[in-house]
Amino acid sequence: MNLEGKQQITTKELVRTLNDAGYKHTLVEQSSGDEQPMLAGELCFNKLPSGMRIHCTDIVEQKTGKTASEIDAGISINFLLAGSVDFALDNHQYHFSANSKPLIFINVLGQSQIFTRYFKQGMQLRKLNISVSKRWLLSRCQNKTERIAIAQLFANKRAVFQWPCIEDTLVLVEQLFTYHNTNNIGSRLMSEQLAFQLFANSYQLLMLSSKPNVTPRIQRCDLVGKEAASYERKLNDLLYKSPSLAQIASHLGASISTLQRYFKAKHQVTINEYIRHQKLERARRTLIFDKKSIGEVAYIAGYNHTSNFVTAFKKYFKITPAELQKRHLS
Repeated sequence: MNLEGKQQITTKELVRTLNDAGYKHTLVEQSSGDEQPMLAGELCFNKLPSGMRIHCTDIVEQKTGKTASEIDAGISINFLLAGSVDFALDNHQYHFSANSKPLIFINVLGQSQIFTRYFKQGMQLRKLNISVSKRWLLSRCQNKTERIAIAQLFANKRAVFQWPCIEDTLVLVEQLFTYHNTNNIGSRLMSEQLAFQLFANSYQLLMLSSKPNVTPRIQRCDLVGKEAASYERKLNDLLYKSPSLAQIASHLGASISTLQRYFKAKHQVTINEYIRHQKLERARRTLIFDKKSIGEVAYIAGYNHTSNFVTAFKKYFKITPAELQKRHLS
């Protein structure tokens, strides 16, 4: 790629772009100073009116480094046209290369995870990404059969899938690249149409390829509307106050039995288990992004003994806090 006239993207600009695109708690580490360009070329994110997100990349990686962000549950469809990408989802690392031929890889995230993207100086990368949230997909289900199929997909232990990118798909991807770079209503409508077509085609591939070993039990949750949707948000206010079930019920404005039924149906855990898991999720983010010591994080999470925190952390994430920090420092 000829870099003359190409946009130069510094670390600060990259963090700002990722945060604007909805990535959370973005952390960047690189081989040299923040003011020097991290990337050169086109890097754009766009949320379509439908709720889909498009991410176009046509860049040269100027420095060796990595970014770490928290991403929500959902499906990320990637069309890799040139170059190689290395990334990690929590504890699992992946490498894809289009040096021989273009390919498609899809990430299926059943819950929020830490996404780490590795950069290599001199790497030329051309890639298109289309992503939707888990909630977006579920909102389009019209019957129980479709909801079960989605639940099976997100229950699959396999999180990443790969296929060759056929010529017909490449034509659509190139068209989307072209229309996405033209800012008028006709081009925006064509972009959305192409994004839907590419997503629908890839989704069919995904559903045919993913065969979970366990069919998840779909429990009906009768609580709907704004009141139920706010339970998690209100409960988050109490995470570090060690409330009793009676205090939780009073704060959330519902009976204990109603709340237990709600959290069992929606999260498959009790209220106390949900609180414990949320504390561990926050502890993980603090270890990665705030660089606090394990002892400090254990104390913040409400553990009197660091050893108890380490045991609980490893049981939940299948990795120790020290191993997690070492992975994100290396």
